[in-house]
Amino acid sequence: MVSENRTMIRKPFKYGCICMLDALGTKGVWNNVDPNIFIKKIKLVIKSAKEIFKNIDLIFQNSPQFSSMKFKVSNFSDTIIITAQQRYNYDNFDYFSFLPIFAGLIGTIVAHGVLNEVFFRGAISHGEFIDRDSIFVGPAVDDAAIWHERADYIGVLLTQTAGLAVDSYSKINSIADSFLLKSNAPIKNIADSCKLYSVNWLLSADSMRIQARIPNKISTEAIIERKFAEKPIPEIAYNKYENTVKFLQECRAEINKRNLNIEPLPIKFAV
Repeated sequence: MVSENRTMIRKPFKYGCICMLDALGTKGVWNNVDPNIFIKKIKLVIKSAKEIFKNIDLIFQNSPQFSSMKFKVSNFSDTIIITAQQRYNYDNFDYFSFLPIFAGLIGTIVAHGVLNEVFFRGAISHGEFIDRDSIFVGPAVDDAAIWHERADYIGVLLTQTAGLAVDSYSKINSIADSFLLKSNAPIKNIADSCKLYSVNWLLSADSMRIQARIPNKISTEAIIERKFAEKPIPEIAYNKYENTVKFLQECRAEINKRNLNIEPLPIKFAV
């Protein structure tokens, strides 16, 4: 018989944001390219991600409450986990306003991967979790883990929980965030598309191309098309390619409609 006076389990969680990214096309990659080159490219993206967060004070120099966040980049084989949690407590910290900013930083990482022909899919969640020696536990971790495997395109979606937080913030502040695009995100094993936020990483890619002096005629879309055209597209990957093309068309339309552009981060990226 279970005692009614069970001791409550203390949950030492902290609020934060978490993103899980998977590099696509790693299965059997050794058949198509030199695996050492592919590994080198993934390591380059991870190095750049760490460089972003090492210089976070420069990025958030006008927002001291955001620079109080502790960022961490971990990787397990071809999966990258990026987290942000408060280093110390701010009573008036605006959690919901930080979420779109975190998404923008993730967009920079995904864009850098694309320009180096490493394609990611993933998901962002927010909420409570704990990180002990790169072991992540908590409701936000579970949420991101479930959704990051469902994304059926090159891109990063916000889970439904994270999307509701963005909606709440947007309605209160009457803003539309540049880095987020709400559309019918392609989800595996779901017949109908879900109306979810995705990270508009094309905006970051455009900024990086200018910074790296890549000619305008070589668009981000062209880089993806060239990569997929190297060999026949497997049936299992065709939907992902088609979904990505459609998503990028939506991103480009949004960029042109709102005349969006962003200042390059104060970091040099190898492209």
